[in-house]
Amino acid sequence: TVGRGMVNKIVVTTLLTALLAWGASAVTTIRAHEGGVCAMALNPQATLLATAGEEKSVKIWELPSLTLVATLKNHEKKSCQLAFDAEGKTLFSGGDDGKVMAYRIVSKESRQIAAMATPIFSMAYDVQRHRLAVGTGQGVTMIDPETLAKGSVMMFGTQPLALAISRQTNRLAVGGSDHHIHLVDLQTQSPVNLLSRHKFAVWALLADRDISRLYSAGEDRQTLAWSVAADAKEPLFAFEGAGATLILAQSRSGRVIAGGGMDGVIRLWHSTDGKKREQFQAHDQAVRGVVFVGAQGWLISGGDEGDLKVWSVKD
Repeated sequence: TVGRGMVNKIVVTTLLTALLAWGASAVTTIRAHEGGVCAMALNPQATLLATAGEEKSVKIWELPSLTLVATLKNHEKKSCQLAFDAEGKTLFSGGDDGKVMAYRIVSKESRQIAAMATPIFSMAYDVQRHRLAVGTGQGVTMIDPETLAKGSVMMFGTQPLALAISRQTNRLAVGGSDHHIHLVDLQTQSPVNLLSRHKFAVWALLADRDISRLYSAGEDRQTLAWSVAADAKEPLFAFEGAGATLILAQSRSGRVIAGGGMDGVIRLWHSTDGKKREQFQAHDQAVRGVVFVGAQGWLISGGDEGDLKVWSVKD
C-alpha cells in the first residue's frame, strides 16, 4: 500500500520531469508560507531546500519532489536568515528574536547556539573553519556551532545587511546600510579593503564559488561584480538592467547569476560580463529567495506572497 505522502511525492516528481521535458518555463507553484517567504537556503548536496516565512516558521523540503519533510517553530519572531553547514547536516536559522538555532537533519533535534542582543540581519557559513558568521546591530560575530564559543565582535559602524565569504581569498564581505562593502581577513579579523561604488544600502552579496570574485546588489538599483583582491577599488563591471535586486544566486556551472527583484522579476545574467540573458515576471510581489538545482535544471524562487515556484532554466 502506498501512502498519501508517497503518492503526492511521485505525482509531483513525475509532473516536474514531464514539464521540463516539454521545455516549459514555469513548472509548478506551491504555497509554502501563508505570511510570505522571507529567506531560502539550499544544502550543498542540493537535496534539501529550507524556507523561512513571515509567520515565524522554517520549513524543509526534499528535492527533487519538493515534499515537505519538516516544519520548525523555534523562534518567537520571524527568522529570515538561513544557512546550511558544509556537510548539509545542520541548518542554522537566525531570527528577529536574536536567537540562533541549529537543527540536526538526521536526529531532528534543535538547539539554541546563541542569543544575541539585537535582531539578526545576516548570516554566512565559513566552510573552511566551520564557523557561522552572524550579523546583528552590534556587528558581526563568528560562532563555533559545536563548542558555542564566540569570537570578538567585528564592528563596522553600520548594520551588516548582507554577508558573504570568499573561500579563495579567506575574506568576509560585509554589506552595510552605509552603502559600503567591508572586506575582512578571516584569519586576523582585520579590515583589508572598502568597496564604495554603491550609493545606498547594500542588500545582497554573493561570493563566486570558483574564482576570487564578489557580486553585490543595492538599494541604488546597481548590481556589481568585484575582484576580492586587497587593492581593488572599482567594480569589474555592472550588471545590465539590474533593477532593485534583493537576492543573488549562482548556477551550479557558475556561468549564470540570478537576481530576484523587488518588482517580482527574476533576471539572469552571464557571470563573465554581466550581460543580461533573460528576465521574467516570477512573482506578483518581491522575490526573497532564489536557488539553482543543477541536476534538474531548475531555478526555485520564493516570494512575498508565500509561493515557491520552480522554473526550467538552461545553465
